[in-house]
Amino acid sequence: MSLPLYSQSSNEPRSLRRWWRKLGRQHRRSTCLLYLLILLFIILLFAFILDPSVVHWFRDLFSTLPYQSDHPIPVPIQKEDWYANRNFAVMIDAGSSGSRVQVYSWKDIGPSDGVISASTLPIVEKGDQTGDRWQHKEEPGISSYGDNPEDVGSHLKPLLDFAASVVPSEKIAYTPVYLKATAGMRLLSESKQMAVLDEACSYIKGSYEFKIDQCNSHVQIISGETEGIYGWIAINYLMGGFESESAASNTFGFLDMGGASTQIAFEPRGEVAKEHANDLSNIKLRKLDGSILEYNVYVTTFLGYGTNEARNRYLDALIEEHPNEHAIEEPCLPIGFRKEYSQYPNVVFEGTGSFSNCLFKSLPLLNKTVECKVEPCLFNGVHTPTLDYSVHQFVGVSEYWYSSHDILGLGGQYDYVEFERRASKFCATTWDEMVEGLEQTNVYAPSVDEERLEKQCFKSAWLVNILHEGLGLPRITDPDGSKVNIEIVEEKKRANFQSIDTVNNFPISWTLGAVLLEGVSGSIHRAPESIATPINNPPKEHPPPTNGTHLPTILKRALLLLSVLGVVFVVYQKVIKKKPLKIPSRHEIINLDSFRPRIFSMTQYRRVDDMEEGRDETMGSMSNPETPLPSNLAMQKPMAADGMTSRNSAVNLVALGIERPSSSLKRRKEIGDTEGMDNKGGPEVSVAIGYHSRNVSSTSLAPSRRNSDTEN
Repeated sequence: MSLPLYSQSSNEPRSLRRWWRKLGRQHRRSTCLLYLLILLFIILLFAFILDPSVVHWFRDLFSTLPYQSDHPIPVPIQKEDWYANRNFAVMIDAGSSGSRVQVYSWKDIGPSDGVISASTLPIVEKGDQTGDRWQHKEEPGISSYGDNPEDVGSHLKPLLDFAASVVPSEKIAYTPVYLKATAGMRLLSESKQMAVLDEACSYIKGSYEFKIDQCNSHVQIISGETEGIYGWIAINYLMGGFESESAASNTFGFLDMGGASTQIAFEPRGEVAKEHANDLSNIKLRKLDGSILEYNVYVTTFLGYGTNEARNRYLDALIEEHPNEHAIEEPCLPIGFRKEYSQYPNVVFEGTGSFSNCLFKSLPLLNKTVECKVEPCLFNGVHTPTLDYSVHQFVGVSEYWYSSHDILGLGGQYDYVEFERRASKFCATTWDEMVEGLEQTNVYAPSVDEERLEKQCFKSAWLVNILHEGLGLPRITDPDGSKVNIEIVEEKKRANFQSIDTVNNFPISWTLGAVLLEGVSGSIHRAPESIATPINNPPKEHPPPTNGTHLPTILKRALLLLSVLGVVFVVYQKVIKKKPLKIPSRHEIINLDSFRPRIFSMTQYRRVDDMEEGRDETMGSMSNPETPLPSNLAMQKPMAADGMTSRNSAVNLVALGIERPSSSLKRRKEIGDTEGMDNKGGPEVSVAIGYHSRNVSSTSLAPSRRNSDTEN
C-alpha cells in the first residue's frame, strides 16, 4: 500500500504557503529584497521612458525627413503649430548699465510667405508666440559685482527665471544660454573678470537646466569687434542683405555708437578686398539645406568715441582752454542752462546753444591729425579700407537712431540739410522751453528725460562729425550747401546712410547676430592682423540643432538604469550563492534503490514520526524515478550506529521527502498488516512517495531490524 505525499484534497495555495515557510527566514528576506529591487527598476524604467527628451529622441529617430529637396513645399501656417519643431536660445547682453535677457526661437524648417524653403536661412523670431514676453532687463550691470562675485547669482536669477518662463519646460534641457559681457566688464582687472564669469557660469549650471557645453564659449567677454560683427549680421539678416546670390553688392554696412565706443563693419569689394585680405574676418552662415553663405567683413572699433566718452573729453578740453575761469560758456548746452559737474568742482558751465559752434569745438576730438602708419585711415590713425559710398549703404543703430529720432524726429533715411536745420533750432531753444516740452505729448519720445535734453545738442553735433568728418559720408548738397541735390539721391535709389531701431517690429540688436552664429548655425574666423585686441573665444562652427534631441540627458538616465541593473545583479548573485533545497512537485518520485545512505527501519521511522508529529507533510521527489538523488541529498549523514534515530536522522528523513502519517500506529498498521513476506521470509515494506510505490525487501532492512530487536 502506498503512502500519499499529497492528499487528494490538497490545493495549490496551501502548497505555496508551505513551500514559502520551508524556504527559511533569511532566504525569504533575500527574496523580498530582490522583488523590491525589481519594482524599483520598473519605476525607473517608466521614468526613463516618459522623459520628454527621450520621447523626442525616439520620435525623431523613426520620423522621416521633413523635406527631400530644395524646392519650396507649400505648408499652411497654423497658430497651434507654432511650438512644433521649434528651437530656442537665450542670450544675455551684459552691458555696463544693466543686463538684458532676450529669448529667440526658430524652426529648422522656417515659414516664409506661407511656404517652407530649404534654401534659406532659418527664420529667427521672438521666443514668445505673441511677441510681448521675450526680453527683460535688470540693473545694474554685472561689472558692479567685481568686488563681490559671489553675489552675481542674485543679479542673474530674475533674468533666468524670466527665460525659463518663456521657454517650454520640455525644451529647457536643450536650449542653450549665452552670457556676453561688453564694455563694462572690459574695464575690470583680469582677475575680477574671471571671478565674475566663473561664478556666473557655475550659478547657471547649478541652478538651471539650460544647456551650457563649455563655460568659456557660453559665458564670456566679447570685444568691440565681435560686437560689430554680430551687429552686421543682424542688420543684413533683417534687411535682406543675405538674400541675393551676389551678396557682395547687396550687403549693408553697419554702424553702431554707444556711450563708450563706436563700431563700423562692412564688406569690401573687388581690389579693395584683395588688398586688405589680412584685415578681414571670414563669416559663414549655414542655410537649411546645409549650403554655406560666406562673407569677408572688415570690422573695427573706436574706443573712447562713444557719445559719453567723447563728451567727457570735450569738457576736459574746455577746462584746459579756460584753466582759471569759474564760469565757462558752453555752446553745446541749451540757452539758460547752468550746471556744475562733480568732476569739475568750482566750475560752472553756462549754455549758449549754438549748433555751429558745437560742431567746431567737438571736431578736434576725432584726432584726425594723428599719424596714419598704414594708409588709408579714417581718424585717430586707425587703418581702414577705403569706403566707397557709391556701393556701400550704411545702417546706423543705437545712438545714431536715438540722436536722430527721439528729439529731432528724423529717424530713418538721413538728410544732412534737414538734420542740421532741426539740430540748430533745438540747440537755440531755451532750457525752460525744453522742459515744458516734457510735459506735453507728442513732442519728444517717451524715453526722453531732462538728462537727454541736456546732452542732445552735443550728441547731434558729434553724430554729424563722425559721419562726415570721420567716416567720410558725403553731404549730398548744392554747391551753396543749402539744399539737398534730389537728382543725385534719385539716381542712387537709396540713401547712403539711414538710422533704424526696428525692422518689421523686430528690434535691432547684436544679440540677434550672436544667436544666428552660435545658437543657429555659423562660424567666425578672425584674421590675425584685423584687430589690435584679439577676439575672446571665437565661436566654433556648430551643425544645426536637432529639435527634441538631448543626448547627454539620455546617456545620464541610461547610466542610471545600468547602475540599478548592476546592483540587482550583485544582490541576486549573493542571494543564490547557497541555493535553497528544490521542492519536488507532486508528480515527481524518488527511486529509493538509488539511495546511497542506509534505509531507515520502521522502528527508526516511528521514532522520527514521534519527534515532530505536526510537521508539514507536503514533499516530493524528482520526476524520473531512475534519476539519482542530487548530491546534496544523497550524501546526507546516515543514522546512528546504535540504530537509534538521531535528530539529524530525522532531518535527513524529512529531506528525503518521505511523508509521515498523522499517527505512528496508523502507519504501522498500513504497512505491517497489509503487506506479505518476500521470498526470503522477510517482511515486505512498502514505502510510497507521491502516488507511486516501490517494494523494499527484508534483506535491505535487515541491519536496521537487528538493531531494533536489540533495542527491544
